[in-house]
Amino acid sequence: MIVALMAVAPAQDAPISASTEDASMRAMPTIEEPDAVVVIVKPPTAPIELAISRAPSMPEIGSEGQRLVVHDMSELDKFMHNFIKIRQGWKDKVVATVAKKSATLQHLQAASDKIKVMEEWEKKNEEEYSYLKIELESAWSNCESARVGLESAQANLESTDNDLDVVHAKIGIVRLEVLSLRDDKKIKERKKQKSFKAKVASTQATLDRTKEQALEEFRGSKNFKEKLVVANCLAYRIKYEDGRNAVDRFYPNLDVTQVPLSDSDEEDGLAENVSTDHLASNEVAPIEEVVPTLILKEKTSEPSLTEEERASAMAIVNVVIVDD
Repeated sequence: MIVALMAVAPAQDAPISASTEDASMRAMPTIEEPDAVVVIVKPPTAPIELAISRAPSMPEIGSEGQRLVVHDMSELDKFMHNFIKIRQGWKDKVVATVAKKSATLQHLQAASDKIKVMEEWEKKNEEEYSYLKIELESAWSNCESARVGLESAQANLESTDNDLDVVHAKIGIVRLEVLSLRDDKKIKERKKQKSFKAKVASTQATLDRTKEQALEEFRGSKNFKEKLVVANCLAYRIKYEDGRNAVDRFYPNLDVTQVPLSDSDEEDGLAENVSTDHLASNEVAPIEEVVPTLILKEKTSEPSLTEEERASAMAIVNVVIVDD
């Protein structure tokens, strides 16, 4: 861009360049940073006007003798373009700095809030810590008391174990004594059993000899056959009465009193017909033949037998029948 200026002489260029430099200096923005806070100072908004300098003795334009001076403004144009670029760069930096400052303030606010929360949490934790400390001290005292009690219990247990060992030793001694006494008792019992067995054998032998002797004497007696028949009949009668008593026990409502043993006339005839002459000394008459006669005689002539007589009769019958 070429601007035509009216000048008298080239020496008059100095005020123009000086005024241009002053204008450029007025147009430069300044940044102040008091206390690390960015403050933007805007440049003056007055437009730059290019003035045409004129010498004092310079005549007015259009007059005679006037002389035009042409100045090249390309350098000024470049300067202005550079200034605009620099200004835009500074502006972008300021915007970025402001955004960064805002983000920093937000971070600081969040950090401040977090610090407040942490302080409240710390206060709460201090209360909990004090409470837990009290609980821990109480638990520790209880643990110490329990440990002392455990040590005492262990000491008592050891003492009890020692007492049990002593008792076990005494029990072992007593067991040995009991075993010894048992052995002695067994030996004595064995001796007693042997002696008893010997006595039983001797008694049995004596009883056998007595039975044989009694049997021989009984067989050698004159009324052997009659006594044998009487004994058989008595045994039959005893068994009959025992059976009748058993029937009474099992059937208490059954009336057996009306059952007669036999008719007296028939028994007399049977008694006369029964003969014992044909029996040998070592033979026994059939019980069915002699029972009615002996029962009749028992009812009519002889008194009732006692328990001892019945027992002796049964013993005689058993001896005779078994031996024969």
